[in-house]
Formats: sequence, C-alpha cells, structure tokens
Amino acid sequence: MPSRQHLKRNLKKHLFSVPLRIAVVMVMIIVISVIGYIIINGVKNLSFNLLFGAYSSENPSLLAPTGVTLILVFLVSLITFPLGVTAAVYQREFAKPNSLFVKISSTAVELLAGFPSIIFGLFGSLFFGQMLGFGYSLISGVLTMAVMNLPVIIRVTEESIMAVDNDYRLGSLAMGASRWYTVRKIILPSAKNGIMAGFLLSIGRVVGETAPLILTLGTATNFPTSLLDSGRNLSLQMYVLSRDGGEKGLKVAFASAFLLIVIALSINLLASLVMKKSNVK
Repeated sequence: MPSRQHLKRNLKKHLFSVPLRIAVVMVMIIVISVIGYIIINGVKNLSFNLLFGAYSSENPSLLAPTGVTLILVFLVSLITFPLGVTAAVYQREFAKPNSLFVKISSTAVELLAGFPSIIFGLFGSLFFGQMLGFGYSLISGVLTMAVMNLPVIIRVTEESIMAVDNDYRLGSLAMGASRWYTVRKIILPSAKNGIMAGFLLSIGRVVGETAPLILTLGTATNFPTSLLDSGRNLSLQMYVLSRDGGEKGLKVAFASAFLLIVIALSINLLASLVMKKSNVK
C-alpha cells in the first residue's frame, strides 16, 4: 500500500497541476478564438482588387501597406540585429564586468526596454522628423523602430550569452584559442536559439506597432519611392480604416489583420528553417 507521505505528495501534485492545466486550456481557447475570428473575417473580406489594385476611396488597397511593412521589417532588422548582437557580445565577453561603462549601459538598456512605444514615437518625431529634417518619412519610421528594438535585442542576446556554460569558454581558452575565436565558434553558436528568439520578438514589434509610426512614418496612402517619402504599414492601415472608414473600413481592417498574421507566421517559419539548416536544436 502507498504510504501516507506518498499520498500527500500525489495530492499536492494534483492540486497544483489541475489549475495549471485549466489555465493553459483557457489561454489556448482565447488565442485560438481571437486568431480564428480574425482569419474568418479577414479571408471573407479579401479580394484580388483589394490585395493588388490601386488605392482609391472605393478600394483602400493593401498593396502599398504590405510593401511598407516588409520594407520596415527588412531595414529595421538590417540595422538592429548586427548592432544589438555586437553590443551584447562586447558587454558580456570583452568589457570588464564591473566597469562603470557596463553598469551605465546595462541600466540604460533595461530602462529603454521598458519604455512605452509612444515615447519612442515622440523622440523619433522630434529628433529624426524635426531636428534632422526627415519629417514624416520612411527613414524616420525605420530609425525610430531601430532605436526602440535595439534594447530588446541587446537584452535577449546578453541573457542567451550568459546562459552558455562557462566551461565552454574556459576549455576553449585553455586549448589556446583566442577570445574572439571562442566567441565566434563556441559562444554564439551555443546561444543562437536565444538570439533568434530575440530577433523574432523584435520583428513582431516592427510588424505590429502603430503609435511610434503614426508620429514618424505618417499615413500617406501611396507607396514610398524613396526613404524620405511618407507611407503607412498594415497596422496603420488597420488603425486609420477602423477609426474613420465606417463598416467598409472595418472589413478592410480585418483583411489587414489577416495579412499581418500571415506575415508574422511566414517570418517565424523562415527563421525556423534557417535554424534547422544551421543544425540548431
């Protein structure tokens, strides 16, 4: 017969596991319901003309906003990923751990990562838009989103690097490898999963943000032909049409939301394929 102590352990285990399972099921139901509702209404309101036609008052085309969204993702990633990873590697592998510079920079990264996105929008509008004279433009939106995403990538990359077993470093250095070789061949490959998670998190912010971009990118309906032109991404399209477009605008907003989900899932799938190609488990 099982002992009383064993029965108590099983009882405690079930008492804790049941609420956790209920919470997981509730979260899954909510997520599936929201995504399913958006997909059903989005697909229902999609059309060839809406996706690929020219913008007009009768046809608020999604072609330009989709292109702007993809351009934003590409340009912001091009800036933030190498800068963020390089900064994190320097702080955790090359800088003195308790130096004043590391303490100040770490505190600044923590503070910036927790700022509301509208604060970055105000900064981008004042600095990039007015002081540098870019106004409402693609370059203002890109630089603002880059400033907003850098702390996220730096913090996640630092955590991933710190999670790598220190024995790997010591073993590599003991065998005569340089610190840079150790970082390049041992540390970064071991931390690649966490770094990629931070990269995907930053992309998600680029795809879904509205507040910083409405103050920097603007809401022009045309496709920007240069970095100094204004435009709107899909999230701005959703915001403007759901607010001012009436019932028809709400339908187009659902279609925009569906495209955002498709883009986000496609980027995640592409990142997963890259990780598998790199033999990351």
